[in-house]
Amino acid sequence: MATDAGEGVQPLQHAHQADAGVRDALLTSPRRWYARLTAGLVTLGLVAVFLVWHDCPAPFVLGLLAAAGGTVATALFLSHARLQNIAVTFASSFLTLALIEGGIYVTTQPDIRVELESKEPYYIADPDLGYGPQPGGKVEVRKYHREYLLYDTVYTIGRDGLRQIPESLQGEACNVVFFGDSLTFGEGVGDDETLPASVLKGSGGRYRGYNFGFHGYGPHQMLRTVELGRLDKIVEGQPHVVIYLGIEAHVARAAGKVNWDLYGPRYQWSGERGVEFIGPFHGVVYKTIHDRFKRSFLFRFLEDTFIMSSVMSGHFDPTDIPLYLAILERTRAELTKRYQARFVVLFWDERAGDTLTDQILQGLQERHFEVIALSQIIPDIESDKRAYILSEFDLHLNARAYALIGTYLTHQLLRPSCRP
Repeated sequence: MATDAGEGVQPLQHAHQADAGVRDALLTSPRRWYARLTAGLVTLGLVAVFLVWHDCPAPFVLGLLAAAGGTVATALFLSHARLQNIAVTFASSFLTLALIEGGIYVTTQPDIRVELESKEPYYIADPDLGYGPQPGGKVEVRKYHREYLLYDTVYTIGRDGLRQIPESLQGEACNVVFFGDSLTFGEGVGDDETLPASVLKGSGGRYRGYNFGFHGYGPHQMLRTVELGRLDKIVEGQPHVVIYLGIEAHVARAAGKVNWDLYGPRYQWSGERGVEFIGPFHGVVYKTIHDRFKRSFLFRFLEDTFIMSSVMSGHFDPTDIPLYLAILERTRAELTKRYQARFVVLFWDERAGDTLTDQILQGLQERHFEVIALSQIIPDIESDKRAYILSEFDLHLNARAYALIGTYLTHQLLRPSCRP
């Protein structure tokens, strides 16, 4: 019996000794825990990066929740109180950010929704202009305000990357080139209702039009297009008249102060040349990181609130006006030198009487641009604006407005002489 008792105690002693040895080894080998901590954090980082980079609806919410849970799990394996406190602090931070992300997502859902249907992506990167449409395709576009349909139309993009004007409207005698943004492009209207198409409708087959406008563009894309000789590659023959439809928001765009044109062409003052191209607004790395962070609801909220709100509301830095005007001057000079083309600025003076808008118009007149204010064509465009825009929820011009502008340009501007 004594022997049996001794034999029973001995294994227990060995077990206690083994446990104590393991515990002592763990306590005296912090490198193991540092290694585990590092491995855990690296794993969490990889999971978070995967979620952020992967196509999921709320990547930062999921990534931050995964990071919070993983950091808590890591804390459970740590034996040092200081490391545990650090891990719990990180977990709390991740969880707080996840809750903020989720809260912004739930409470700030946009009223405007755009649905695009096409075989290929609509927007693609352009190494020279920053971005542009996918050449050679049709895109069905529906825009809603909540559940109310604002418009349902189709954009046809040619192999040259331009919004197409129906061939039935095209003539042969005179090439008219159009530049601008979504107003020139014709957002919300059909291919035969855009500004370029409306100009051609009343021409009696005299004009052939080319629509170089696109969503969010500014005069810097126009100048870069001319400088690179893209007109030579696309326009059949020599451009005779170039019409640029400008708005005051183009001042901020030309200065690179919008968040959708990070890789657009950047111009700066350059002595006698006025302005000179110095590369894109930002590099590829910056643009890639920014595009990923734009998937964060918190990031978008902060950017829209503190950076983009003034631009989108029509306010801009008046010190950027000289750059804007210089880009237009350089464009006119290039068109004159290359083609002897007539350059016309059609400007939507929707804020006439506003100091900044008046500065733009005054600057254009002082530099002897051929300027046509939109209010000259449609005198009641401000007093009866709803008659000329798509909707109170979408302030782009409608087909009626384009038809009036097209008629005016055809009969009052172009008919006397196609050539300058």
